Amino acid sequence: MRRREPMTPERMVWMRRNGWLPREPAQRDRQPRDALTTTTLTPWLPPTAPDEGTTITFSLDGVSADYAALGDLRDDITAIAHQAHAAGYPISLKQLCSERRYYIASALITLHRACGDRQTADPATMAAELARCLVAHIIDDEAAQQPGIPLGAVVGSLDAAHARIFCSLAEAFEAGQLALMFTGGGRMYLPEDPDQSS
Repeated sequence: MRRREPMTPERMVWMRRNGWLPREPAQRDRQPRDALTTTTLTPWLPPTAPDEGTTITFSLDGVSADYAALGDLRDDITAIAHQAHAAGYPISLKQLCSERRYYIASALITLHRACGDRQTADPATMAAELARCLVAHIIDDEAAQQPGIPLGAVVGSLDAAHARIFCSLAEAFEAGQLALMFTGGGRMYLPEDPDQSS
């Protein structure tokens, strides 16, 4: 089996150019979405908070409205934010309006909204599994899908560049443009090539 290439900004551009991802994150009514408490850390979890990217200066009204529209699913995103903070990778936009936090928040909102819109039996669990799958694909490490690692630590470990990819993949899923596959054991993953999804 061929080893997947890690998701990099350059690979994401290539994937967009070849039709695997939408051209840009959805614009809607806003600007572009631009120490774990356990004793052992998996190698991909950085020892300190990742690069936050630039400070965003545009209005967060669109994100706030999307978050408010989630209803009961807001509690799940709040719990994820608490996990991220406890792990040392805060994602709260109220504390710092950074590019990294904006993309992570936007991706989580998008995944929860998409799973809620699909009326799955448990949209919060589906969104969590999707988030882990997308992060595992981006960082090319299946350790992100270990249920023992809090989801907040998983998404919080992303730097600004990877958070942007996370957001783009979440929007591709919501738009029905992301092919997902499952292993025999039921683990979700993204195929290496579009041909594998057919």
